[in-house]
Amino acid sequence: MPRTTSRCACVTPWPEVARAPQRRRSFSPPPGRHGRRPGVRGFTLVETAMLLVSLVVISVVGNAAHRWMWDQAQLWVYRSTVQDVASTMRQMRFRALHAKRAFAIRIDSVARRLQLVSIEPKPDMRESLERTIWLPPGLEIAQAPARLLVSPSGDLPPTSILLEAPVFQRRFRVTTSPTGVVQLHEEPST
Repeated sequence: MPRTTSRCACVTPWPEVARAPQRRRSFSPPPGRHGRRPGVRGFTLVETAMLLVSLVVISVVGNAAHRWMWDQAQLWVYRSTVQDVASTMRQMRFRALHAKRAFAIRIDSVARRLQLVSIEPKPDMRESLERTIWLPPGLEIAQAPARLLVSPSGDLPPTSILLEAPVFQRRFRVTTSPTGVVQLHEEPST
């Protein structure tokens, strides 16, 4: 019987295609040893054990490398914070000279922060907070004055701030000289 399409009114005959009879598919495994194809073999118990041992060795080595990289990243954070403290102390002297006003760093070892404040000239003597540096967990203030003041003339008293990272057995020392030189030293703590 001829088929018609819905688009046109003409009748187009579809040629009958001779189809080959379909084979019946079997779901049983092909013949061979234990239902496997010939020439294909599986893993033996020894090969599986070797694979598991190699995976354990790789995970142990990878875990140690990951821990080392994490420690190095944490130490880099500590170094970056201490360099930030040293650069703030360097800039403090130049800002005091330029603005003709006193600057101070308030050091709070309990809250683990350093605050840079500008001090208005007399008679008000009000302090304006310029910047706060928070210490990351694990970096402690071991020794420091409560306040480091730079006069409007740029005079910086000689002082030393000692920061410690006990986990890494590291000690960071930021020292200032009367000439305005700020130095940063990193040394192992014992």
